[in-house]
Amino acid sequence: MKNRKDFIVTEMERKFLEHPQAAAEALDGCARICVEFLYRARPRDLAACAVFDYALRSRFDEVARSDRGAVLFLCADEDVASSLDPILEGYPALRTAWAVINPPVLVPGSEDADSTTPTRAHWDDAGCWTQMAYSDRWARIRFALDVGMRLNAPAALIMPAHDAVWGRGLLNRLVAASHRYGTASTPAAVSPYTPYAHGPVPGVDLPDWAIDAINAAFNRDFWLRWRMARGRYQSFWGKTGLIPSVLCAEVLRRADPRVWEDDLEIDRAIREAAGPVRALWIGNPRLYRQVLPIFDEVALRRVIDRTLHYSLNIPAKTLAGSSLLMTELAWPLRLRRILDRRYDRAIALADRLAADCLSDARARLASTGMTWIDWGNYRYVVRPGDPFVQVWFHNDCL
Repeated sequence: MKNRKDFIVTEMERKFLEHPQAAAEALDGCARICVEFLYRARPRDLAACAVFDYALRSRFDEVARSDRGAVLFLCADEDVASSLDPILEGYPALRTAWAVINPPVLVPGSEDADSTTPTRAHWDDAGCWTQMAYSDRWARIRFALDVGMRLNAPAALIMPAHDAVWGRGLLNRLVAASHRYGTASTPAAVSPYTPYAHGPVPGVDLPDWAIDAINAAFNRDFWLRWRMARGRYQSFWGKTGLIPSVLCAEVLRRADPRVWEDDLEIDRAIREAAGPVRALWIGNPRLYRQVLPIFDEVALRRVIDRTLHYSLNIPAKTLAGSSLLMTELAWPLRLRRILDRRYDRAIALADRLAADCLSDARARLASTGMTWIDWGNYRYVVRPGDPFVQVWFHNDCL
């Protein structure tokens, strides 16, 4: 392996690689590769930026401590990449590789093309929308998997979300679990799962009611830990998921990028390939948790709305399969609502916002047969019972 000083990156030296093979060669010898999906630049708002930086630095710190660690940055554009320079100044020896990755335009006339959607949905500037083949996240996942399958030596690709906070020792624990739950020839894909879906950030005034509401909203399934431990639930998660390089080719071949809920689809692809996969329940927030830039009810509603839309396109008898809409809590949580007024307020707020989001979605479904959510640069169109989403990009029509 080359000396780490050879990989000191400055703005002048940053090179964007166009092909997965070039990225694999740049990462030759790395055993733990953190893949950062950067769909937008660091936030301009100071408080939101502080939350973003806190989580990102936690991941950089863990990679920097790791033996043969590196970061693969997959960015929307070069401006997004350059926005990280103030943070990277603190990690001069961090080994990196860079690429600009965005989804391809869907070929007109292909099976999934539907040029009528913007008009039927009554969008503004109906003629200014372009349908993409799949999401920007899927484009970056596919590139990362392509890189992984080309590596000369075994490695672990770890793909975190922006809100994932890594504590000291998390990577060692994930790698150890990957080998413990794998086979003689194939380490397991593993994901940490935390009940701490939101939490405080030092120096940032995040409201307690928002932290309480997020944690209450995403922890309604009291028996989830039990089912995970017995392999009776999804095991690969998008907040942080480790995929051994030996599994990358099979996942790339089997996973359908038209499915919006990519972590669930990756989980399915791994199982279909008979690959080992395991979720690790981590109840220590110092080791692993998430943080979100939620400062008001509008931002809280946006998170709930997006999560709700994930479930709308999963084939099911009910409109949505999300635990956000679980009305019957297990008896320990019902008892907690009685005894803990703060928890009761948190559940009530989450219930109200979820009901509002569902009401808006139902109204769009009644009038157009579809509903949608904007996230990043794209609009996602979902239809109940259809696992595939349409992805649209708004052009600047002058």
